[in-house]
Amino acid sequence: SGWRLPEIQELISLIRGCASRACGVTDPGCLDAICNDGADCAPCDHTEGPGPEGCYWDDALGDRCRDWYWSSSDYDGDFAWYLAFDVGFANRLSMDYSSYVRCVRSPV
Repeated sequence: SGWRLPEIQELISLIRGCASRACGVTDPGCLDAICNDGADCAPCDHTEGPGPEGCYWDDALGDRCRDWYWSSSDYDGDFAWYLAFDVGFANRLSMDYSSYVRCVRSPV
């Protein structure tokens, strides 16, 4: 029990081997498009990360490197933030699209 969709900064904290881990997108805090500008939020080379299949996450997470994962962080009502681990990049997209989720649990 206690599983939930992570906020965008929780997904960003899982990035390994890519400078975009320093991206300033946070929930609550900075969810505007401007928060995703600059070198700290730039994507890295496609599937060149240290994880399985070149993902930009820790090897211990295992799993396949999928396209992108939803966060619970809303952007402008019909959009939400997602993280693409294949390039270590956070961005926003219409919630009409389907993709993967990587649930987290809060400490008790």
